[in-house]
Amino acid sequence: MISEQDLILIQKAIKIYDKMVGKTYLLAYSSSKNQPLKVVEIAISEENFWHLLGCKAHKGNDQKELFKRCLDNENICQLLDYTRKSQDLKKKSEIFNRLFDFIENAKMLTLCNTDGLPEESMFQIGAGTVNGIIGYAKISNVHIPKTTQDKSVFALRSNANDRIFLIMSKKTESAKYDVLEYVSSPKYKDEIISKLPEEYLHRIQEESKST
Repeated sequence: MISEQDLILIQKAIKIYDKMVGKTYLLAYSSSKNQPLKVVEIAISEENFWHLLGCKAHKGNDQKELFKRCLDNENICQLLDYTRKSQDLKKKSEIFNRLFDFIENAKMLTLCNTDGLPEESMFQIGAGTVNGIIGYAKISNVHIPKTTQDKSVFALRSNANDRIFLIMSKKTESAKYDVLEYVSSPKYKDEIISKLPEEYLHRIQEESKST
């Protein structure tokens, strides 16, 4: 089981995570506006929350129900265990709270591909700053949040310089992205969208609404 003090940290973080649950996000990023856009799709679901904070749910629990109980501030200490050390949870929660909301933090985040690096076996995309990383692993055709790490994104690649130009979202079960969450330059929104790789263009709903 985890301590009640650590549960308070989890309950704070879960409210940040819950704002994005049930949606899939398209992030378009590049090193500059003159370079081709790269795309990562990130799906957010309840069961991928716990390990980001360095804990795990006991087997046999309904993940969505446990998530809701935690969100409702119920005491679920006996239903969770630490993944490794209890000390990890405090540090991971600090990093998570600062960096996980990639929409709010879009202007400050650096994205880095881990191809050819040891981390590639754990996660393929790192999004972060000098103060921490959220790692995303590819499952089927999308990425999921996999790890929170206490190190600079530049520890992955010293020349990491990809930044986010566009974020769109859709309900995970929907076919097309229909909400514009972020664009680096609203004046050039249409131009940025037009630069997406061709296989994504037909998945953007015309007249996508902004949040």
